[in-house]
Amino acid sequence: MGKEPHMEHAVEMQRTVKNHYRPYFKNTLLCQITEESLQAFVIYLKTQKRFAASTVNSIRNASMKALRYAKSKKLIKSFDFDAIIRASGKSVPRGVLENEEADRLFKADWRSQKSRIIAFICYHTGVRISEARSLKVSDIHPNRISINHSWARLSKLKSTKNKTIRDIPILPSVYEEIFAYIKQMGLTNLDSLLVPGKKPEIPLDSHQIRDDFYKVLADEIGIDEKLRKERNVTMNSFRHLLAKNIVEKGASKAIGMKILGQKTSRIFDHYADHYDRETFREMVKAIEIVSKKDTPREPILFRGVS
Repeated sequence: MGKEPHMEHAVEMQRTVKNHYRPYFKNTLLCQITEESLQAFVIYLKTQKRFAASTVNSIRNASMKALRYAKSKKLIKSFDFDAIIRASGKSVPRGVLENEEADRLFKADWRSQKSRIIAFICYHTGVRISEARSLKVSDIHPNRISINHSWARLSKLKSTKNKTIRDIPILPSVYEEIFAYIKQMGLTNLDSLLVPGKKPEIPLDSHQIRDDFYKVLADEIGIDEKLRKERNVTMNSFRHLLAKNIVEKGASKAIGMKILGQKTSRIFDHYADHYDRETFREMVKAIEIVSKKDTPREPILFRGVS
């Protein structure tokens, strides 16, 4: 039907069944699950397990897919899918680094130049880490980076999240730094991965990139694990930071969506909904200005009514 199947999703759904459905329903057959029992399970996940709404709904979706398939194949006679209410609630907003923190980050010493160049590219282009890991030397151009694929552990090289190919402009200074890295690493083959791992045909492990990023955050910026979790800063924060900067500098939302490879403005608005300390100081000034009451320089004379 034009959809691209990914092994990661299938494995995740199998893991969901193993970790959540089997302990709860035990030996109950699929055809024995009713609307009432499934709704009770969803409520249990939200109230007893205290999972976030997004987690609850992801677990819920696993059974929805199985039950819809069972109904289409006449394995069950009927099922009211609308009766299974989705969980609601606000997700924890993604945190972003301040611009000055990001600048300090890339002036610091990293234990891995491969991890640093991935973070550097994510910061300047807003690409997803899976897209950055799939980059080849041939995707780097003097004025742009071509995003053609993404990388997943099981599916290997696959299409991007939205199945779109895009070019992202880069400044000459960004190209020079990436090109210097390519020379330093001796990547002379255009088909070589930009950040090869232990095996040249497989990119550097995403967990290592993440750990290297967290280490430099703690050692050089002073953002230890506790503070990082409080601020909810991850590698994906670079996408949010770029979206915020695009909006604050006055670029159009449509251009920002093209850069980040997003199809809906709602998602872009979510990414761009951050402000930094300088913006907050300007907000404070604005409040002070509107709150300041003007006092007349000379007293107003009272005039009686004749």
